Amino acid sequence: MRFAAAIGAVLLACAPAAHAADPSLLAPLLDIARADRIGYRLDYLQHARYGITDIEKNLHLSAEDRKGFAIDVSPDGKHWSVSGNGIVIKDGVVTQSRYAELRPKLGALNTIEASQWAHQLIDLALDAPLSTTITTPELAAGAIEYYEQMMRILNTGAALDAFRADETIQTMRRVAKAPSHPVVKDEWNFDLRVDNADGHVTIISAGADSHFEPSTWNEPLREANPREDLVMTDGKLKRGAYLSEYFQYFLKQADVAAAKAASPKPPYRVGGDVKAPVAVSTVDPLPPDRRNLHGIIVIETVIDEHGDVSEARVLKGLDPGFDETALKAIRQWKFKPGTLNGKPVPVFYNLTVQVK
Repeated sequence: MRFAAAIGAVLLACAPAAHAADPSLLAPLLDIARADRIGYRLDYLQHARYGITDIEKNLHLSAEDRKGFAIDVSPDGKHWSVSGNGIVIKDGVVTQSRYAELRPKLGALNTIEASQWAHQLIDLALDAPLSTTITTPELAAGAIEYYEQMMRILNTGAALDAFRADETIQTMRRVAKAPSHPVVKDEWNFDLRVDNADGHVTIISAGADSHFEPSTWNEPLREANPREDLVMTDGKLKRGAYLSEYFQYFLKQADVAAAKAASPKPPYRVGGDVKAPVAVSTVDPLPPDRRNLHGIIVIETVIDEHGDVSEARVLKGLDPGFDETALKAIRQWKFKPGTLNGKPVPVFYNLTVQVK
């Protein structure tokens, strides 16, 4: 699964850094991080905001971060590119960059840990230029790893509501800085609720279902489900989750769906947790006149969850007349149904009739 493969790198740990990197690496790495930040914002707008529109309003990037880079967007808003400083990114794919050349110079860097640090610092700084928070080569590499991994996940088309929840939290932080701001919508295009009471400012998003649930606002999240309401008071997130936690939620849902898809479908084959039915009422499957025939007739049946024979067919026969007589009789048999984990279920069940 592309989503699971892409997100795996965000959630696994690597070897720790052995030593501090050469400070001269900061400038070229920061250039790559700035390009990746622009690329991520465009990719987010393309995949999670239904097309790239009004870049000046929606990119939320400083002039410093955009300096030296050209942004090109197709007329329909479905394709984009970022280029400059020897870096080219098209539709979320880095096609030209010095990162592969510079990365070995960082030594045994824990890129996952660095990307987490960088992400947290960038979140706290909100829309400030990267240079205000990304002050070491290690953090610059972390920002690169983070943004490029996010573009890979966005391009799978999965977990978009995880990104929308994370972006909504950023929007709530912006509103917290200017609570008198006009009505602002969350990433599901639903109005945020802003309450000013007792000297506190509380901002609430209804989440992916666009339905406010006031009874949950003072409760912790049961799970990082983007449908849950998000609550922020005085700029501090009281009810919400980190992007990685939302990813974990979607991975869990994907695992459940995969397990369900891989589960055998009824009728079930007897074996393991599937227990065989037991005949409780039978009708002699053979007529009195056997005409000196000898051998066996094998009949495949389906015994339903009520213990009735819902289907029957001959797998190995002796004589067309005898075979049909046996089928008619067996269709009248009654069974104690087969079970799966103790629950009655339809099962395939083969019957062998001995003819002597």
